[in-house]
Amino acid sequence: MKPRTKNFLLSLFGGLVSNDRVIDGAKTHPWWVALIIFVIASFIPVIPITVGQANSYGSSFLSSNIYGFDQSLATACVKLNEAKKDFEVKEGAYLAYTENGTEVPVANYDDEKPVYQVINSETNQIDLEIYYSATKIDSASYKEWIGNIEKQSYKLGSSTEAPGEEESGYAPSFIALHSKGVYTRINKNNSTEAGSGTYTAFSADWKHIDVGTKLIAESLPDGAAQLNKQEYVDSVLKVWKGYYNKAYLTQKSFNTRVSTFLFWGIYAGLALLLGLLVFIMTRGKNNMFNYLKFIDCEKIVWWAILSPALLSLLLGFLLSSFAQMLFIALAGLRIMWLSMRQLRPQY
Repeated sequence: MKPRTKNFLLSLFGGLVSNDRVIDGAKTHPWWVALIIFVIASFIPVIPITVGQANSYGSSFLSSNIYGFDQSLATACVKLNEAKKDFEVKEGAYLAYTENGTEVPVANYDDEKPVYQVINSETNQIDLEIYYSATKIDSASYKEWIGNIEKQSYKLGSSTEAPGEEESGYAPSFIALHSKGVYTRINKNNSTEAGSGTYTAFSADWKHIDVGTKLIAESLPDGAAQLNKQEYVDSVLKVWKGYYNKAYLTQKSFNTRVSTFLFWGIYAGLALLLGLLVFIMTRGKNNMFNYLKFIDCEKIVWWAILSPALLSLLLGFLLSSFAQMLFIALAGLRIMWLSMRQLRPQY
């Protein structure tokens, strides 16, 4: 092995734990070596974030307490199927509302009123509402439509009356099916608050669902409806989970790209900022490293952040909920340790 190669490897791997090796590597090796390390080290901590985002599912909001949403959904699907009503995916990722296999004209329904309501026979309250719209195309009208549905509330014990000023009310869970997407919100029972979990509200599109798919008919198991059996209800929910997972693919792809480049930029910016901090800290007349130029300080930091990056990669998979903050904390600690041990003033 050539001495130059040996020295590089000693600086690279020794610098994972040795501050002296970091400073030596930054001073003796070309600037482009530090730049390569900077690019790689700032990207490594992003990997757990990217993997976590890529492994997310549209049906995740159904993994926590869903307050009877599964039973209500199965009931709605059975009743809509009996009425020959369905929602079919058409060419161009378009969802159509159909009756007896024919698309219902916009003029024949009011998208501010539910297509179907599941009313609980014991409480006389609405457990689930299903809406459809093909007209709220632009973002503003779509958000207004969803907002109006979310504001809808009823008096406790009623499926028609609005609560009085000092009366408690409840808001039903709902599925808002749109020609270009879907929005679902699960509310707590007897409450206007959203249910527990992160994904109580969900929106997506139909681009990854096969043309011709009939959401209602194809979600029901073969044979007679058995709403009193949990296996039947679970089967309906499983199919809808598949719809949500496929509908989420477009948003997941976008979120994955955005989060990858966003955090790569954040971590690269952090490394540059730490280099500036080291430059400022070494300006004192009693600091033996006050001869270092700004680029030298940046190179020292770029070499130093490799070990925090590798630790963030490992811990990011083990502690996924903290993955975004790990590199920020570990890189800060490494540079603080470097500054206090090797780059401190000499009195």
